Amino acid sequence: MGKYPERLVNRCIEEGMILFDCERREGAVRACVSADDFKKLRRIIRGSECRVRLVSKKGRIRAAGALKRNAAFVTALSVAALAMILASTRIWAVRVDTVTVPEEEITEALSELGAGIGALRRSIKTSELTRVLNADTRIANAKVKLTGVVLSVRIDGTDEMPEAKSNEGAANVYADKDCVITYISVTEGRAMVKKGQAVRAGDILISGDLSDIKEGYWVYAEGVVYGETVYRASFTAEPFEERLVRSGTFQRTIAFSVFGQELFKGRPFPSQELELLRETRLTCSIIPIVVREYAAWELVPELTPDAPEGTEERARLSAQEKLDRILPKDAKIIAVSTKCKADPDGSVTATVTVTTVEKIGISRSF
Repeated sequence: MGKYPERLVNRCIEEGMILFDCERREGAVRACVSADDFKKLRRIIRGSECRVRLVSKKGRIRAAGALKRNAAFVTALSVAALAMILASTRIWAVRVDTVTVPEEEITEALSELGAGIGALRRSIKTSELTRVLNADTRIANAKVKLTGVVLSVRIDGTDEMPEAKSNEGAANVYADKDCVITYISVTEGRAMVKKGQAVRAGDILISGDLSDIKEGYWVYAEGVVYGETVYRASFTAEPFEERLVRSGTFQRTIAFSVFGQELFKGRPFPSQELELLRETRLTCSIIPIVVREYAAWELVPELTPDAPEGTEERARLSAQEKLDRILPKDAKIIAVSTKCKADPDGSVTATVTVTTVEKIGISRSF
């Protein structure tokens, strides 16, 4: 700022300085320069009638200076960040959700497997832990999940001794269809199957007969069992499709249109195709009436060759309709596949396979 600030700007440019964000104000010029160019101003300003005032500092150099003045804070922040990074690589909490198996036994087993508190996260293999826990005869289904620094374990379907009951009303839970067990949780009784086990319809899933453990123990077995079930349906479509075609016979018929709604005098054939012959508008009536004369062609069913794509589509749709009639309404569909096979005579067989997850247990007295 001062007299003739433009001259000072010109001298700066001649010295090779780079000025940007220049702004002309009354009696002053405001601009941004680099730190190196700012050092040149002391020499360039000599002999001029201007003076330079530093308005603000910014950029990496400014940030470095601020960090230098707060070295202790930066050091503490770096140490804290490093500690957080190192802490995130290990297990710091183990949560066990179990009803009958003591939690201490589960945590002790995890520690022996190298999955206790302080273990490295990258060394944890949840699938291996699940396999080892499921090998325990007291455990029907174990689930191990690693979320952040927390290892969660859920134990389902243990067979601790239930409350003694009389054998009146004792029952088992049976499989009502062929499937692969995906989940089992026992409320009463003892699990006879495990997750991943294939069962047939009629197999015992949860037993209410505990007399082999202690004489006189019978219970009404209860629990929730889900299984993965496969449904399959096939349909063979012939290479000919039944379509309605004109027989060559037709009759003339008349239709009246009132306010756009057609009213036919008669229907000569059960199946027909209309061909418009003539249309007349009645101008002498207050109500808009249109009279149309049609040729009603009789349509009769006839087998006509169908394209391979059409035959395949009919086979696929028919197979899907058959499958829809047998699928349980409460089943959750997890996979669908369709395979089509062309036969030498031109027919196509479509097979639709659906995999579902559904409840498969049914209680029945023994």
